[in-house]
Amino acid sequence: MSLNHITNSEPSADKLDVYLKTVNADDVKSDTIEAGTITSLATVTSTFFRSFEDKSWSDASDVALTSSFPVGFITGISGVTYDSIVKQKYDPDTFSYVKTLQIKVRADCTVGIPPAAVICGFYITVYNLPTDFHNATLRFGRADFRSAGGETGATGLGFWTADTSVSGQISFSLANSNHSGVLLGSNIMDAELEVRAV
Repeated sequence: MSLNHITNSEPSADKLDVYLKTVNADDVKSDTIEAGTITSLATVTSTFFRSFEDKSWSDASDVALTSSFPVGFITGISGVTYDSIVKQKYDPDTFSYVKTLQIKVRADCTVGIPPAAVICGFYITVYNLPTDFHNATLRFGRADFRSAGGETGATGLGFWTADTSVSGQISFSLANSNHSGVLLGSNIMDAELEVRAV
């Protein structure tokens, strides 16, 4: 017997019990899978696992400048664009699905202190995030900080820390040991990070 397609768009329909010896598929997709148990006696392998629970949103009002050092180094941010996506990915090392959160933020940052050879930096906080990422582990972080004209100056700022210790939010920072090359006025920040739920 060959069964190539099952479609059920009726939410009140009876549940389907599926027992298969082997599943050999190019693609396994579902908006939602609800099962008491998913069991495989052999290793699950695939070149590609489509996420079962991708969710994305973008609300620039959830992004705020929370502090800078020295005080007044960054006096404000504007023109914020923000995207985030939650993905549920299969981890072949643990044979389970794990949630990751990717955040991308771009903003115009106003530098308010003349260049000097002192440590400098600032913190951005992103609010209204899923509580699954409380105390999440940082997987990746990068940032670019340039003047509005495109130059980095002699000393740019880079991604420094990410704090997930407060439920529902993530604070990340850019910093450098001095800002002697950072130009006064408008600068552009691009930042991207990914965290994994514990």
